Amino acid sequence: MEIPKFHETFNPILEILSNEETLHTRELQRLVISRYFSDLTFKFFIVFSVLVNRITSIS
Repeated sequence: MEIPKFHETFNPILEILSNEETLHTRELQRLVISRYFSDLTFKFFIVFSVLVNRITSIS
């Protein structure tokens, strides 16, 4: 699996936010990565940084 493109992180973020619960940005990052991209973080350390950057820029 490749590093997700910027637009590919939208749906996971929206799904997590759809429960109408207020989340801190770091909690949102943790949830998105653990639920949707956890297999990548074990393989590539840089993936975590890229995903956090993409999630943070959206929220």
